[in-house]
Order: sequence, then C-alpha cells, then structure tokens
Amino acid sequence: VLDVRTPEEFAAGHVPGAINIPHDEVASRLAELGAPGAGDVVVYCESGRRAGMAADSLQEAGFSVLHLDGDMSGWRSAARPVE
Repeated sequence: VLDVRTPEEFAAGHVPGAINIPHDEVASRLAELGAPGAGDVVVYCESGRRAGMAADSLQEAGFSVLHLDGDMSGWRSAARPVE
C-alpha cells in the first residue's frame, strides 16, 4: 500500500502498513517498491488527484496499480483503522 501524500500528512495518520513516497518522488524511487509484476500496488492520497498522477508513473514502469476507493478521506469517513 503506497501513500503518496506529503510526509507531514502521512505522519498525521495513514492506512496501517502503508509506505510513504510523495507523488512527485514516485518515478525516482521505484526501486523501493520491488520489481514490477511482483503484485499489485494499492495507491492513495487524500482525495485522488495525486494518486492518479502516481498511478500513471507506476503503470508506465510496469507495475499493476489499484487505486484505493475513496482515498484517505474515504478511509477516515468509513472509520477504518489509522496508524
């Protein structure tokens, strides 16, 4: 699970187990995600715009990408756990 928000947003609360790579750094930090094809990368931000940009970069690099429905705002609204 990949959180593409800022480190400050991530520190304020994120999906349990998520890693943080800001959306504008995804293309330069792909190695942190392992090899493309090793599994789906679930990506999210606060409302969807940054996750969409990150998803484009990931797909261009060969990753299989899923976008978390509702992003972080939807996660919180559904009262799901936050770290």
